[in-house]
Amino acid sequence: MKTETFHLELITPCFCGGAEQARAEIRPSAIRGQFRWWFRALGGTGAEERALFGGVHGDVRAGSLIVRVCDLQVGQPWTPFPMKMGSPGAYIWYFASVSADKKRWWTQPPGPRGNPPGKTNPDGHLPPGTAFTLELRWRNSPPQQLQDKLTRAREAFLRFGAIGMRATRGMGGFVCREFQSYASETKERAKELFAGSGFVVRWRDRTWRKWEDVVFDAERWLKDDMRHEYNANKRPSSPLGGSSPRQTSAVYFRPVKFSGDTFGLMIFEASHEKVLGATARTRQPVIESRTFAGEPPAPVRGGRIGGRR
Repeated sequence: MKTETFHLELITPCFCGGAEQARAEIRPSAIRGQFRWWFRALGGTGAEERALFGGVHGDVRAGSLIVRVCDLQVGQPWTPFPMKMGSPGAYIWYFASVSADKKRWWTQPPGPRGNPPGKTNPDGHLPPGTAFTLELRWRNSPPQQLQDKLTRAREAFLRFGAIGMRATRGMGGFVCREFQSYASETKERAKELFAGSGFVVRWRDRTWRKWEDVVFDAERWLKDDMRHEYNANKRPSSPLGGSSPRQTSAVYFRPVKFSGDTFGLMIFEASHEKVLGATARTRQPVIESRTFAGEPPAPVRGGRIGGRR
């Protein structure tokens, strides 16, 4: 099968450690894992997923997808948020600042209550503006009956996926040149890609010129609304993720860059049955009928877009 080539540019910082935790790198294995997640979340069965991407349990087999990252061009340096209590960005990205014994975010962590302020690690992340080429190729041509599922999963990942840690909280977002479009087209394509998959999708009813402002808005949605009901301390396993058992979030806050250099905020929630363990599931999706930032409730299922357009 031919090699497919895509051109990506980070729109939010990517904390994506490799063998050396304090130095960021984009690993093909991480991209392969994200592609696999999208294939499952959009309706791929366990048997299909295993046949395409391999597995280490039971009938051990290697995956067929070959991922290559090349032509990496690092963007202009970005200074991470200071992480002082109450400062913008500190709530939504706190766990990124303390990961890997704080080595990714800091060369010298801040002292008690932020005094001294600490020194950030410029090598621990890839800044917005970092560009690279992504090549996808299959060792063996996938069965014809799976081509539509793979095509849909690939486009969904390249439009709305993310790379690295805290991908569910706005980090590691990117824009793919081959799929970038204006806001109305992007939202319409999301509706088509997610149709019938059990996804719930919400869009913030405004745009911004700076990606940081999108992250701050996402922080308010999480902190001032969702966490009141799904408190991590009181409920360690929920659709927002958890530590007991370890479970990633089914709810994603995804900054999206539209043509025209404006940014929007997309919040989507994958089907609990496809991506969550039994203890984390709820009867209704978290974002299905919530009122965010003064917007009216707008229930959405199966890829229908909610919120004001």
